[in-house]
Formats: sequence, structure tokens, C-alpha cells
Amino acid sequence: NHNQVLQAALLGSTVGVISSVGKDSNGDAFLNNFRKYGVDVSAVDVSESEHTGVASILVDNDGRNCIVVVPGANNTVDEACVRRHASVIERARVLVLQGEVPESGTMAALEIGAASPHTTVLLNPAPADASLSDRALQLADVVLPNETEAEVLTGIAVTDTTSGEKAARALIARGAKTVVVTLGGNGVLIVAGDAAAVHVPACKVDKVVDTTGAGDSFIGALAHCLAHGDALERAVVRANAVAARSVQRTGTQKSFANAEEMKGDSAFN
Repeated sequence: NHNQVLQAALLGSTVGVISSVGKDSNGDAFLNNFRKYGVDVSAVDVSESEHTGVASILVDNDGRNCIVVVPGANNTVDEACVRRHASVIERARVLVLQGEVPESGTMAALEIGAASPHTTVLLNPAPADASLSDRALQLADVVLPNETEAEVLTGIAVTDTTSGEKAARALIARGAKTVVVTLGGNGVLIVAGDAAAVHVPACKVDKVVDTTGAGDSFIGALAHCLAHGDALERAVVRANAVAARSVQRTGTQKSFANAEEMKGDSAFN
């Protein structure tokens, strides 16, 4: 997810991305934007036959969003593509994956990441797919669904911490090691194996303007914090603080906080 990549880069992480764009103006803008923030795009292929993937975002008066995605060149990020760029994964401290590319590409990345002894693998099952395999859950170190995604994966309606824990334990029963469920205004729930669940409350904000980029901001910040040595619970607390900044501004990437801005946030430091 390009938003997650940018959030990690804004916080100061060295970030690389395996992706594909079309030979079009959107693809050029994508590459130039990443280069602007120092992201390594050497593993981004340029497709001759597919357009660059696009997403249209609709926001209601309460700041809630609906996103329509046309994947385009994302569909070329298959197993062959991922294995061709395996070195990007093998040298990473943290690998973040979503369901925005073909399943064969996701599974190849999970396998490469799981085999790398120094790489922590985060699986964000978005967009949610009820057919997500147990094998995918088992290969990830941390599975990161939001309420909607957790419900799609488990059939359990997630509306609060109690139902969130129930859904997380259903994923653990299928082989997930640790599940982190983001619950919007209800905060974040961490469920690791048989241990007691840990609830991290949401940061208080004056006004929620636009939640569109909040999940991506949280995951990008979480990856950054884990890569810099934080334990999971501490990383979740700090990522929460970063995501709280994004919901107070409109847009996705333009709402993301950078390292300089977060220096003055006591929850982050």
C-alpha cells in the first residue's frame, strides 16, 4: 500500500516497495512522489499493457469513507514478479503486505519474509477476502485487520473490544501468531497466542475530519516503530499517536505527520 510506504518514510524509515505501475501519467506521478521522499523504487515494474492502479475515495459528513479501487498494474505483481525482487524482502527488518495484488504474489512474499530470520512480517488483509488461506495467516508474524476486515475473515461482527477479541482468537485458532485489530474510535486490540488481550485506547482528538488515511497511517507508523526496535505494544501506542494526527486533516498522504511534527507529541516519544 503506497500510503503505508509514505508514512513510514515520512517518519524517517528507509523504505523500498515491490509494485507495478503503468506507462502513464499516474505511474510517473507515483514514482516521482516516492523518489521525492527517498523511497527506493528499483523494484517497481512498469507494465506495457496495464494502466496504473487507481482508487476513488468518497467521504461523508462524519468523516467516514468508501474507497473504490481499480487495480490495473497491481494485477501484474504475481509470484514471478515478487521472486524477481526477493532481495528487497530479504534485507528488510519489516515486511508489510496487503491483498491488493494477486494471491500468488502475496504468498510468495509471505514465504520469503517468513524465511528471513531478521524480518518481521505484517499482513494487512485489505481488501478483505473471506477465502484468505490459513497458510497466509500462519506465515505472518502479525495480522492487522480493521473491524470490517476482521468480520469478513471470521464472520464475527466486530463492534467493540469484546467482539474484536473474539474475532482475533478465531484467527489465532486458524494459525495466526498475533492479531492486532484496529477499532477506530475504540482504539486497538492486541491478541497474542493464549496471552490476555491488551487494549490500547484511541488518542483523543478535538475533531475527526477524515478517517480515510488513518488505517494506512497506523500501519506505516507501526512498521517504522517495529523496524526501529520497539516492542509490539509500544509500537502500537506510538502508531496510534501518528494515526490520530491524520484523522484531523483531510486527504490521505497530505494528512500524514512527519518525524519533525511527532517530536512534540508525548504519546509518540
